[in-house]
Amino acid sequence: MKNILFISYYFPPVGGSGVHYPSKHVKHLRYFGYNPIVLTVSPEDYSGHSELRMPLDETRCEDIPGDIETHKVRSHQPFRLFRVLSKIRLEFLREIFFVPDSAITWILPAVRRGRLIAREKPIDLIYTHSRPNSTAIIGWILKKLLGKPWVLDFRDPWTNYFLQTHPTKMHFWAERHLEQFLIKRADHVIMVTPTALANLIAENECLTSERTACITMGYDKEDFDRTEATQKKGKDFTLLYPGVFCGAPSLNQCERGNLTERLWRKVRGRLSYRHRNFDRLTHSPKFLLDAMRELFAERPELRDRLKFLHIGPFSSENKRYAELMGLSQNVEFLGYHSHADAVKAMKQADALFICLADSPDGERNDCVPQKVYEYMGARKPILALVPEGDARDFLEKAGTAVICPPRDISAIKNALISLIEGDARIDPNDEFIRNFECRNITARLASVFDRLTRV
Repeated sequence: MKNILFISYYFPPVGGSGVHYPSKHVKHLRYFGYNPIVLTVSPEDYSGHSELRMPLDETRCEDIPGDIETHKVRSHQPFRLFRVLSKIRLEFLREIFFVPDSAITWILPAVRRGRLIAREKPIDLIYTHSRPNSTAIIGWILKKLLGKPWVLDFRDPWTNYFLQTHPTKMHFWAERHLEQFLIKRADHVIMVTPTALANLIAENECLTSERTACITMGYDKEDFDRTEATQKKGKDFTLLYPGVFCGAPSLNQCERGNLTERLWRKVRGRLSYRHRNFDRLTHSPKFLLDAMRELFAERPELRDRLKFLHIGPFSSENKRYAELMGLSQNVEFLGYHSHADAVKAMKQADALFICLADSPDGERNDCVPQKVYEYMGARKPILALVPEGDARDFLEKAGTAVICPPRDISAIKNALISLIEGDARIDPNDEFIRNFECRNITARLASVFDRLTRV
C-alpha cells in the first residue's frame, strides 16, 4: 500500500461543510491501495476567532478509521490580534496584510512536520486540499524538498471564486500570480465542477487535460443509512436549509455605526476589487421569504402549514428580515448542529432548499455547494433558486428539484404550492445520483494517484 501525505487544514473534529470532502477521501482511500498520512492543524485552532469559525463536531470523527496516522500542528495564527481588530471593526485588515490568507502562519510548522513524517515513512505522493489557499504553498515546498509528485486539489476556485472580494486590485494580481506559479509546479490539478475546471484551463495556458481533472464533492450513503429520523408529528410542511447563507438584505446597514466606521466602509468600497460580478442577495433567503409573505396573503390557510427551518450559523440581518416580513411563526433559525443531526433533519424534512448567487452579466455560476450532493443522496424534493450553472445542470439531471430563477417570486410561490400539495414532479435518476456517492468520488481521485505513482 502506497503512502500519501494528505495535507488538509479542514479535518475532523472541526465542523462545517469544508471538512466533508477530505474526511470522506481519507475514509475510502485504503480501498484503492493508498494509505493517507494526515497533516492538519491542532484542535486549538478550531476556535471562534480562527478562519474556520465553526464549533467542533465529534460526529465527523466517525468517518476516520482509528488507525489512520494523523499529525496536528499549531497554525500560530495571531488570534488575539484578530479579536482586537474585530472589536474595533477593523477585521478587514487581516485581508490586507495576510496574503493569500491568515493561515500563512501554518506553512513553516506544516513543512517541518511533513519533512519529519517523510524521514520516518516512505512517501509516494503529496496531496493538498485547499482552502485555505496557503495550503498549496506547503505542497509546493514539500514537493521540492521530498522530490515527490504533488496533487493540488482546489475545493473552490482561488482568485476566480465567484463571491470573492479582494481588498484591492493589487491584492488580486498578487494572488493571481501566486496561483499561476503554484499551478505550473503541480503535477496534477483538480477542480470540483466542470465550469470551474474549464475556467481554470482558460486562464492557465500551462494546463492540459492530462494534468487536470474534475472531481466533484459527494454524499456518503452510510451517513443516511446510520441515521434514524424520528416520526414526524403534525401536518406541517417543513422546508429545510442546512448550511450558511452567503448574503443578507442590507436593512440600511450602511447607515449603521459611528462616523469612523461609515468612513471605513466607503474607503473599503472604493478600494476593493471583484473579479467576477455575482450578487450575494440571491445567495440569501430574501426571495424565498418574499414569496412566502405573498403566498400567505393570497392563501392564508397555508400559513399554518409551511415551516422554513435554517440549521447553521445565521446572520442577524436574515433573522430580522424574516421578522419584518411577518414570518416569525413560520421561520426558525436553529443555529449550528452536528453533521449527524443535519442529516437526520434532512431525512425528516418534506423538502430541502438551496439558493445561489446570480450574475447581472448572465455568467454561469460554477459553484455546487456540498449540500447539493447530500440533497441528491437524500432523494428528497428540492426547491432550488439557482441560475444557469453547474448546480442547475446537476439538479436537472438528478430529477429531484423544482427549479426557479432566483428572483422570480411568482415562480417560487407556484413551486411552494406544488411541493406542499404533492404535485411537484420528482423522479430521482438513481444512476446519475450514484455517480456522486463518496466511494465513487474517491475512486476517481485514486485513479489520478495511480497515474502519478506508476513506476
